[in-house]
Amino acid sequence: MPVNRRKAKWFMDSVETSDLSETVERLKKSKAAEDAIQHSEGVIAGALWAKKTAEYSQLSALAEGRNVDDFRDGEAAAQFAELIGEDTADEFWFDILDENYNKKCTVAFIEGFADGALEVWRAVEPEL
Repeated sequence: MPVNRRKAKWFMDSVETSDLSETVERLKKSKAAEDAIQHSEGVIAGALWAKKTAEYSQLSALAEGRNVDDFRDGEAAAQFAELIGEDTADEFWFDILDENYNKKCTVAFIEGFADGALEVWRAVEPEL
């Protein structure tokens, strides 16, 4: 359906910047809620990985190298894999999450994954 440019211009002209502040706040809350869910899912997945398949060297490397602001958008999955000594991020995440891993590997998920794995590491490390 073709766009009526006159109506579109009228609509855009009628939207005031102050109207957008409510939209911005609403979207910030939405993003924060989504990030919280992804982080929680990551914590569960990371703890399971640490308990079932992670190697000593991977967990100790994670514990030594993890900083609060390690992971960046678009690079988080590769950064995590590199941090624990994996050669290929794609293979590592595919084995853990399946073929949809690219959609799941957000910064919030990866941070949660690291947090969950580190919780397990901190619990077992004194026994090693």
